[in-house]
Amino acid sequence: MEPYEGGEPYIFISYARKDWERVKPLLEALADAGWRFWYDAGIEAGADWLDALLEKVERCAVFCPLFSAAFSDSRYCFFETTWAYHKEKKVVPLCLDEPKEESFGGFYRLLRKLQYMPLYQYADAAEFAERLGREAAFASCKAPEWHKTGQIQWRLSADGVLTIAKREGMPERIHNASIPPYQLNPIDNCGATPWERSREKILSVAIEDNIDAIGDRAFEGCGNLTEARLGRGVTKIGVSAFYGCKSLTDIRIPDSVRAIGNWAFAFCENLKSVEIPAGTNVGYHAFFKKHTVVTRRAAPD
Repeated sequence: MEPYEGGEPYIFISYARKDWERVKPLLEALADAGWRFWYDAGIEAGADWLDALLEKVERCAVFCPLFSAAFSDSRYCFFETTWAYHKEKKVVPLCLDEPKEESFGGFYRLLRKLQYMPLYQYADAAEFAERLGREAAFASCKAPEWHKTGQIQWRLSADGVLTIAKREGMPERIHNASIPPYQLNPIDNCGATPWERSREKILSVAIEDNIDAIGDRAFEGCGNLTEARLGRGVTKIGVSAFYGCKSLTDIRIPDSVRAIGNWAFAFCENLKSVEIPAGTNVGYHAFFKKHTVVTRRAAPD
């Protein structure tokens, strides 16, 4: 139940400390369901409390005030809510209690203008967390689901990061997994990679350490891909693996790589330089573009 600290869209949870015992189950349910959210436990020791809160409000995608009688009495909740409106954030009120003017004060008039979500009507927090999935306002704040293909699992985040890892549940004897090659169907002479339909959305690739090989043509033609981070378990980069990735400017090839296939980085027009491990076998025209400078790292001691 750690507050989210990354760069992707998240929900800001504004609540009164007196309501913590009622808020905690909600946050646990949101975490279990894969939602990204931030709350005040993410403030570092020594930080200016109010400045930290307002900075997180400013960066959030959705601001969720958890209205209650205690909320209406909290000056920090007032500052957060006022700042959210000042920054024109999407505000989705969640009500811990049934709204009543005598207990909600000035916030009662706000609720008369906005469609709120009545937390007090749900059987439990898990049911409410599931309900958020049907609200378009929150769509960008949930971690993408893993897709499973052969030995691997992959997911593409809202900001274009394609993460690839060994598939969960694989037999223990398979220590590492391989990214499958482009699958050609000889009947209709066409094929696909697992992320074929999302190629234009891929801006960055992050390959985890439990992947040992990148299949042939795995990222061919991902024209908007700018960077690739290869895990320390990768030993082979297949034929034409990054062929035609014209926007690629940043890639670090780890010391574990022993072979780079033919045409692997050919026509990567913006790849000005790349450093490869000493002793790595480099295939024919692997870096076919005259302005790509290829250097070899010194062998580790």
